[in-house]
Amino acid sequence: HKTIKCLQNHGHGHLVTLDNITSPKDHLKTLKASLLEADHRKWHQDMWSDRNNPNGNKLRTYRLHKQHASKPEDYLVVQMHCYERSALAKLRSGTLPLMIETGRYNGVILDDRQCLCGSEIETEMHFLLDCALHNDIRQFLIAKAIQYIPNFNQMQTLVKYCSIMCNNNLQRTLAKTVVQMLINRQKFI
Repeated sequence: HKTIKCLQNHGHGHLVTLDNITSPKDHLKTLKASLLEADHRKWHQDMWSDRNNPNGNKLRTYRLHKQHASKPEDYLVVQMHCYERSALAKLRSGTLPLMIETGRYNGVILDDRQCLCGSEIETEMHFLLDCALHNDIRQFLIAKAIQYIPNFNQMQTLVKYCSIMCNNNLQRTLAKTVVQMLINRQKFI
């Protein structure tokens, strides 16, 4: 009964009637594609919804560079140390211990989640691209980004961030940079 309801809810109620089934394989293929598409739409809608999130959407960073729910990210197959992959995954998912995240679960209002450098809210973008505490560490990453991303220096910060996060040639360098920046950040806490 649940299967029938599910089929009907996704526009495949006709599969339930036996006299309509001409090729079960074709219908199952169509059903699978329809269910995957419906799941992707729901996933995308939920990811971009900020309602009911007074302390900010947990997916605020992840949604900037994650395009499809069922496709694994390319950085997962790049050879790197497990601690580098972990740091990169935390950056990508918005779970690095930055003020934007720690303040969210400590109930600190968004405007008070200032970076240790004191210039603005400590978001993943600020941490990676703008924080003055890490200028020397990020130099190599920026040099590589200029090498692999056309017009990188002319881009706005958000576009730079997304471009770095999505460029397969930069993932190992990005991971190493994030690890070094996290170590450096501990000096200022």
